[in-house]
Amino acid sequence: MRVSILAALAAVMMVGCVDDSGAPGGGGGADAQPEPDTAPPLGDVGVEADTDPGCMPAGEVCDGADNDCDGTADEGFALGEACMLTMGTCSSAGTWICADDQMGARCDAPPPEMSEELCDALDNDCDGEVDEAFDLMSDVAHCGACDSACALANAENGCDAAQCVVVSCTEGFADVDGLADNGCECVVAGDETCNGVDDDCDGSVDEGLGLGEACNAGLGACYAEGVTVCGPDGAVVCGAEPGQPGDESCNAIDDDCDGATDEGFDADGDGFAACDLDCDACQPGMPCEALCAQQDCGPDDPNVFPGAFEICEDGIDQNCDGSDISCSVPAGRIDSVSVAEGRPQGCRDIDGDGRIDNAFGNALLTGTVNPPLQESVDERDLNLIPIAPGLTPPGQNGLFDFAVVYGQPDDVDADAIRIDPDALDENGLPVMLFAGTEVQGGLLDAGPGTFLLNIRNGGEEAELRISETIVNGDLSVEEAGVRIGNGWVTGYVTEEDFQAALAIVPEEFRGLVGALIQPDIDTDDDGRDDAYSACVRFTAVPVTLLGYPAP
Repeated sequence: MRVSILAALAAVMMVGCVDDSGAPGGGGGADAQPEPDTAPPLGDVGVEADTDPGCMPAGEVCDGADNDCDGTADEGFALGEACMLTMGTCSSAGTWICADDQMGARCDAPPPEMSEELCDALDNDCDGEVDEAFDLMSDVAHCGACDSACALANAENGCDAAQCVVVSCTEGFADVDGLADNGCECVVAGDETCNGVDDDCDGSVDEGLGLGEACNAGLGACYAEGVTVCGPDGAVVCGAEPGQPGDESCNAIDDDCDGATDEGFDADGDGFAACDLDCDACQPGMPCEALCAQQDCGPDDPNVFPGAFEICEDGIDQNCDGSDISCSVPAGRIDSVSVAEGRPQGCRDIDGDGRIDNAFGNALLTGTVNPPLQESVDERDLNLIPIAPGLTPPGQNGLFDFAVVYGQPDDVDADAIRIDPDALDENGLPVMLFAGTEVQGGLLDAGPGTFLLNIRNGGEEAELRISETIVNGDLSVEEAGVRIGNGWVTGYVTEEDFQAALAIVPEEFRGLVGALIQPDIDTDDDGRDDAYSACVRFTAVPVTLLGYPAP
């Protein structure tokens, strides 16, 4: 009797216990089912059994027996009911069965099927994370969203901050507009041609071809101005529309637009026509000064025409300036001369590109050439003499034949210079002659002509020939001769003349000089620079010149 009471007490204490695993009826440990989506409900589900009078009540376990002697086996374990086995976000279906340790029930569902993670907003590998193997911020195949592959045209694609970008362009293409949507949209056709298309895909159209530059077309009366444009064949042409030619008449105008003026009206063949122009009663709108300045004042004398060399005091106006000239020959001596350094304002824009020209302006070169050049002037070894035949004091205005000659100090009069015979040609005229020079308000404007500058280096001497020379300066005539201030000689030196002048440079240094001085003038308009711009500054003081003109 005592044993029965103890057994009954133990049975009461164990009735209805459930272990921590969550399985109905208790029974934790290794046999507990994986965490189900929903724990099965507790109830009286179990296997019915006959009541055994000799049953010793105990705590009910999941073993198919009526352990608590209540006539029902495995009640509280929901055996046979549906269950789900969950791994991460994956699950599989099964039913509740007794755990192996009989202390609870477990779900007999098979492990959920796992697969390689895909970019599809699902947890394919059942690890609780979705699309964790894909970086939508930088993955070219999934840029910004799954399966959103970058496919920008003609480019190596990239993904940056969830946006498709061009990493590089396929050869032959370029991304000019910088827009990612159209990829590398520009097809590189080659060098830029004049066709309104960005052929080289650099973002500019027809660049470097000189479009829009001022130009002109037609001659004489047909002359018209315009700007350069693309022609139908891709060439750069002038957009100016020339006028229509007419019949030539004697009016100092090229009426028929053939490049010649008043042809057929030059009786003496000196290149100047004698038209019936009333220069004292000019009609409104007519450029009288220019027209009358080109009229031949000696239509029957080929030695008389505008700009002809004037013979002093012969009673003939050879140059058609309205008067004969005096035989006085005021002269000066250049007392300072130097190759200009850099590109000062006194130098000129020879090629018309808007930039002052001076190829010889390198500081190293001028620092080498100028000291011995000035020393030759100071020691009277180099005597360059500007002369102004026919000008009388103050010589502030007038038309004359400006010239520059070489000379040597006179043996008798040390202050006078005797002209070098080589400074004159076979006709007794100066080799460096600038016929038809004008001085207005004291401003000298002579040229174009040729200027010859003797340069010395030690015992060597070379002649630097400056072509298409313009001479400017402030000129005045005094009783003692010519004075020139702020004088400039500008022109260019051809490649041939430059090489000749290099003869005075030691051979080992000629390569250095060639590197310092580069051609910068295109004299034949072939697109290649073939000459060197030159700029020389000087001043002159009055001097007495002997031997000119030749007796």
